Amino acid sequence: MFTNGQSKNISDHQWVIEFPAHFNSSAVFFDLRPEDKTRVVKYLHLSPDGKEIPITIYQDSQHWNDLPDFQIVIDKKLKHYENIFGPFPHPSITILITILLDLEWNTQGSGY
Repeated sequence: MFTNGQSKNISDHQWVIEFPAHFNSSAVFFDLRPEDKTRVVKYLHLSPDGKEIPITIYQDSQHWNDLPDFQIVIDKKLKHYENIFGPFPHPSITILITILLDLEWNTQGSGY
């Protein structure tokens, strides 16, 4: 399961997810998908304020994007936005890649 909340697995097919109080109904994200059909890259991004931000990038295994290459682009774009707006304000980043993409994609409207 992928979520922007804090998840706790309480049995094989049951979870409890807690979201921050300031989240509204549009901010909630969770995605349940088969592990064996999902490609995942997880790493830490060092924010300018010294905070380590866990980043998860994932996609269906049927797609052939090179997920480690996305790490380079994401870090570059995140650094750019952090220089403009300040350190990323959330505890983590979860990115679902849904299509084949050119690594120089336009990230305007990224929801920073």
